[in-house]
Amino acid sequence: MLKIAWFVLGLLIGSWLARPASPTIPRNVGTPNGTSDTGSADRFREAAAGRTPERAPAEDAGAKSPATPINVSTLTAGSAQADALIDIKGIGPVFVERLHAAGITTFAQLAAQEPEALAEKLGGIATADRIRRERWIEQAQERSEK
Repeated sequence: MLKIAWFVLGLLIGSWLARPASPTIPRNVGTPNGTSDTGSADRFREAAAGRTPERAPAEDAGAKSPATPINVSTLTAGSAQADALIDIKGIGPVFVERLHAAGITTFAQLAAQEPEALAEKLGGIATADRIRRERWIEQAQERSEK
């Protein structure tokens, strides 16, 4: 009887492990208007290069319009060209917005920061430990030298 119970348990576990993977997180999580957005990194790169990406108009009048990308060139101080900070591993669109709001738009400006001061400037959404662990400043130094 015990052998049969173990056999059935093994079949159940095996069938559970062999099931097709299903997404546990809905695709629209994380976007402000609830739409699926996979091109935000591309939009920030294009904005950093001074180009504004083309966007399709909403299908119907009742649909929510997607978030408008930030024109990075308007956020830069003086005549300095903004770098694509989103290319640094660990920095996403939210961090790019916060960095630009803090006046950090180039790799050289980011490389000159101390982790503690940078964490304060970001308003608590990133800790100094995270900045060190993900090597934001080192990555910025490498990219500013190129």
